[in-house]
Amino acid sequence: MTASRSGSTAKRTGTPPATPPRRSWGGLVAAIAHPEPTRALVVGLGTGSSAGWLADVPTIERVDVVELEPAILEVARVCAPVNRNVLERDDVRVIIADGREIVRTIRDRYDVVFSEPSHPYRAGIASLYTREFYESVAERLTERGIFVQWVQAYEIDAQTLRTIYATLRSVFVHVDSWIGNPCDLLLVCIGGADRV
Repeated sequence: MTASRSGSTAKRTGTPPATPPRRSWGGLVAAIAHPEPTRALVVGLGTGSSAGWLADVPTIERVDVVELEPAILEVARVCAPVNRNVLERDDVRVIIADGREIVRTIRDRYDVVFSEPSHPYRAGIASLYTREFYESVAERLTERGIFVQWVQAYEIDAQTLRTIYATLRSVFVHVDSWIGNPCDLLLVCIGGADRV
């Protein structure tokens, strides 16, 4: 079985895929930073590890996941041994839709929102790095809610990274950087500009 999204390919080989720690740490950082998270939203299913591990946080009651590409569901199925069987969990709801539109229109509020799209230069992905998207995220957060933006810091230039930081800072009061390895950044955002 092969599933493809934006040039990436996952193959079913009969053995569980190895999942690097970065595939689950983003949502967990937000859950640790929040005093008692109960609701979470993950933008981008990928292997399902972020959503699965986040759903295992004892205080989490529900994780909503928004994924644009239906074929990615098969990737998450193949990765079930490392994603806590995310697609079979009653406390995880997967929504096949445009993450930008869901964040803009959904009425739910979340303690944790974790966005893990691909590179900002890929077609359709750049809209998940805009001020408008971040403002929509801020509106979906609870009073003490935390937003985490995962950035693949390889294959992007310094100006793009500066732009992402500046855009986040135009919406959130605090933006902290967590480095998982030299190529992965988590930008932990707290306090929408209207909540100072």
